[in-house]
Amino acid sequence: MRPLSAIDAISPAWNHTSSLLLTPRSWRLLLKIGAVAVFAGLGGGSFNMGLPPNHHISHLPSMQPLFTAAMIVGALALGLLFSIIGLVLLYLGSRLQFVLFEVLLTRRTFIAPIWARYGAVTWRWVGLKILFAITALLCMSPILVPAAIYLVKNIIATSNGSQPNPLVFVPAMALSVAAIAIAVLVISAIWVWLSDFGLPSIALEDTSIAETVRRVIALVRAEVGQSILYLLMRLVLSVACGFIAEIGVGIAAFVALIPAGAIGGMLWLVLHNAGIAGKVIMITGWVLLAIAFVVLIICAAIMALGYVHSFIKTYSLYFLGGRYPRLGEYLDQYAMVAPAPSPYYPHSTPPYAPPSPS
Repeated sequence: MRPLSAIDAISPAWNHTSSLLLTPRSWRLLLKIGAVAVFAGLGGGSFNMGLPPNHHISHLPSMQPLFTAAMIVGALALGLLFSIIGLVLLYLGSRLQFVLFEVLLTRRTFIAPIWARYGAVTWRWVGLKILFAITALLCMSPILVPAAIYLVKNIIATSNGSQPNPLVFVPAMALSVAAIAIAVLVISAIWVWLSDFGLPSIALEDTSIAETVRRVIALVRAEVGQSILYLLMRLVLSVACGFIAEIGVGIAAFVALIPAGAIGGMLWLVLHNAGIAGKVIMITGWVLLAIAFVVLIICAAIMALGYVHSFIKTYSLYFLGGRYPRLGEYLDQYAMVAPAPSPYYPHSTPPYAPPSPS
């Protein structure tokens, strides 16, 4: 397919997502794919391997040794539990990212066979995320460590009765916060490029981590302007579509409250003077109405936010498709986009890929 600019890729991505999720007019399909998209967000790479904060650590020396040991063991056990849960969610979300990728690319909506196909490469994708997180922390340590040491020293000095000089403390902390914010923005941009442009290469050609990173770097270096514009448009689309989705869910909640309130009011009118049995039935009805309302809103949120996430991912496919021939072939055959050559990703026969369209 022909390379599309970061702006030109919006329209075909929207049409592709709408034809997949809205045209069939099946709420079950929208809910299923929406759930895949929402839970795939768990694999975005933001996970916490640290221990939970303890605001009473300064009082530990005055406690009994046995109680102190129990607190430490409990904190370690809780931290280990959180780490295990985080890794499980990271794996499940990462694997669902491959599932969502193939669903959006090929329009095949049977989840189980797609899930089974990506068991092996998911570990490589998880490994890339962990390596990136470690690298990001190492890159930020020259900023984080001095700022943390300076802050702790001033906190200790304040606890001892000496106040830090505001003419030094405030500018120093402001500079540290600004430096951390800039570093986070840069790291976030790099991760978006790596995630959006790297996963298709692993899914379609089973590329190694090194080769995946090399391809992403080559693409960004070849089109720096378009790559930056892609980040900006992706951010704008995510915020705008997310805002619209939240408004839609709010409207759905308001509309759903009307019949729920009417039924609840009828139950009160009929049963509030019907004795204990009537009141039990009334309260039970209210509880069932509340559960139905919550389930309805959760389903609406999954469908709305899932659609937004699917659209953003499809947008990345259309931007990348004109720059990655193998991906472009799938988009050509499933979306009927006019083909054109593209030089950035090598064109090779993939040893590992979803089945070609018949």
